[in-house]
Amino acid sequence: MPLLGSLAIFIAYAVFWGFIFQYRDEVKGYTYEHMITYFVFVKILEGVGNSMAAFKMSDHIHEGMLSNLLIKPLKIKAWLLTEDLGRVIFDGMIRIIIFLGILFFLFGEISFELSGVALFIVFVVLSYLLSFNISFIMACFSFWLDPSSIASMHFALRRIFHFLAGGVVPIVFFPEFSQEILKYLPFKYLINTPIDVLSGRIKGGEIGVALIILVVWIITLEIATHLFFKFSYKANEAVGI
Repeated sequence: MPLLGSLAIFIAYAVFWGFIFQYRDEVKGYTYEHMITYFVFVKILEGVGNSMAAFKMSDHIHEGMLSNLLIKPLKIKAWLLTEDLGRVIFDGMIRIIIFLGILFFLFGEISFELSGVALFIVFVVLSYLLSFNISFIMACFSFWLDPSSIASMHFALRRIFHFLAGGVVPIVFFPEFSQEILKYLPFKYLINTPIDVLSGRIKGGEIGVALIILVVWIITLEIATHLFFKFSYKANEAVGI
């Protein structure tokens, strides 16, 4: 999501939750400060974890550039990763400066345990790889779909994933049965879990389990993207692709 859009939505969230917390001090273990801190990091992770590989690959396929990319020293996926990573780092740094600045302005201090920050960084790196693989799978549909269809699919699926990741409301607000299901799906590891690690809401063994599930999903999607790309490319070998 563009930075200005993220800022506008953040302000809307801050006003909404401000209204809710007028009538209570705590909701589901969150105070107003905790909730605002949560959404500050949601907006940061929107930039860090939002891979645009699907758009890049769609452009290359429909501009007839894919064959040229396939003969480069770097494999197509590695090439897209290095290109996407530069954008992610730049966007992430801008968001960190702006949203942590807002957090400091509102509450006067920013305090996290060093171990939590270190683990948060690990989870962010892994969540980006997860996001990239999801985007790459969507990118493979570019062999069958035109760029506008890819853009529509990307937007729709990203909105769904964003919700399931805890980008609209923390996962703890979901019904208990859906929390159990989401524990074994990849989505919450894009946003909710890294923030919970940073804030200390999950510790010890829970962090270990989360890391294992996240790594298993990355490996699974890594294999799936390799197989799906090979299938998609072979099924659509034609002039201009």
